[in-house]
Amino acid sequence: MRTLRMPLAGMAILALTVGTTGVAVAQAEATEDAVPAAVTEPPHAFPTGYFVSVETGPVGMVMLEFHEDGTAITHRLGSEDSATPFTYAVDGDVYTHIASEYGDQPTYRWDYDGERLAFELIGEESCSVRKARYTNTFRSVEDPRVVVIAAGDYETGDTIYFAMLSAVPAAEAGPDAYTNARELTGRVAAVPIARGTPMTPDLLEPLPAE
Repeated sequence: MRTLRMPLAGMAILALTVGTTGVAVAQAEATEDAVPAAVTEPPHAFPTGYFVSVETGPVGMVMLEFHEDGTAITHRLGSEDSATPFTYAVDGDVYTHIASEYGDQPTYRWDYDGERLAFELIGEESCSVRKARYTNTFRSVEDPRVVVIAAGDYETGDTIYFAMLSAVPAAEAGPDAYTNARELTGRVAAVPIARGTPMTPDLLEPLPAE
């Protein structure tokens, strides 16, 4: 006979005593009522690597970098790459964001179809920015390179008032792709540019001679 103890929200401790008959008896010792998230085994293991948000969203483009040792990095790709390390844990299809500047450990149910990773909040989330980040869907990107992409569709002669960083496969971004979004403000498109295109000098009118 063995006893397993696991932490629950609200400082609850759940003791499970398992006998040889396979029947489990649960005894909750909690300061308040807490219901654990049901755990199921997903068809895929939780993926590691680089995942870029499909949509811009309220917090801009985001790249999540997951490592096998439970460490990770959030890259907020706005006008520059802002990286924030954190840790995470996975139990079945339940994902927990552990290291947090807010002191909480929100849980999400994750789903991965082999190409795209999505999260669904379980319970409470104290940080609206983090909630908005995980609400997005993320696509897997191998060998990512952070470059400037077109934030919208531009016609020849359009002035570019806003560009943003994103992460694209290195093979899709030429070696001369811009890496500083501020360099493109006020530049003029020399050819039609589709949204999401890595920005390179040949897409823009030359700067006026000084």
